[in-house]
Amino acid sequence: MAARILICLALIPVYFKTKVFTKSQKEQDRIEKWNGDETAAKYFNKTGVMLYSALPLQFYSGWYRVISVKSFSTEVGFGLLLDLCFNIVPLIYLQGLNNSNLARGSLSVD
Repeated sequence: MAARILICLALIPVYFKTKVFTKSQKEQDRIEKWNGDETAAKYFNKTGVMLYSALPLQFYSGWYRVISVKSFSTEVGFGLLLDLCFNIVPLIYLQGLNNSNLARGSLSVD
């Protein structure tokens, strides 16, 4: 569980660097500033920061399943991969271990 939260928290700066503060975003901000629409650039930057800071926390809680798959396909896929690695595979292993112990206990006759 701790590894899952650490992965989610480590993704926040990665998302900021790749999705919010990219070179194209800086160029677009510069163009909008020259056109006098500085408030729109600040608004879009602020909403992008809020969106991509909340997204990794959704990986931890499972709310990533609610977002649109068409717009955020890589994020939903990464969340499903985290679920597979940290929830499904360990639970299948524990269930098999539990069933083998139950089967072994029922075969021994006193």
